[in-house]
Amino acid sequence: DVDLFHSPADAIGSVANYLAAHGWAEGPILLEATVTRDPTPLLSGGLALDRTIAELRAAGVVVEGAGDDARARLFKFDGPSGPEYRVGLQNFYVITRYNRSPLYARAVTELAASY
Repeated sequence: DVDLFHSPADAIGSVANYLAAHGWAEGPILLEATVTRDPTPLLSGGLALDRTIAELRAAGVVVEGAGDDARARLFKFDGPSGPEYRVGLQNFYVITRYNRSPLYARAVTELAASY
C-alpha cells in the first residue's frame, strides 16, 4: 500500500508521477532573463506558455539556455534590488499545475538546484 504520510519514498514518488503525467520532460525549468524594452505586454495572461523563446527575444528579452522554438513565458519577481525577470519553460509550467503560484514554482526550482 502507498503511505503518503509515513513513507518519504511514497510521497516523492507520488509527486514525481503527478509531474510526469502533466508533461515533465528533461530540460531547463526557469531561466534568468534581462529585458531591454518595456516588458508589460509580455507579463499579462496568466501561466500559459504563450510565446516562443524567439518571440520573447524579438520583444527585447535577453535569455540563454533554450532553443528558439521552445514555448515560454516571461515572469517578473520582486527582488532585493528591484524587479527580477525569469523565463519559464515547460517544466516550470508543469510545476504550476501542482501549485499555481509562480513564486512557489520558482522556490521549488531554486531549492532543487541547490542540491
